[in-house]
Amino acid sequence: MSLRSFLEEMGKNGEIVHVREEVSRRFEASSIMKTFDGGPVLFFDKVKGHETKI
Repeated sequence: MSLRSFLEEMGKNGEIVHVREEVSRRFEASSIMKTFDGGPVLFFDKVKGHETKI
């Protein structure tokens, strides 16, 4: 299974959460990831200092 097909499947099952607020990669993103540990796939749409989503 490719990463793309995996993410499509997770999206269909409602197992992806988009964090749309701007967050710092070092502190805020890691804190949010810890909160959702073992939970859904997280996408950070706006990361301070980066143009690419993580």
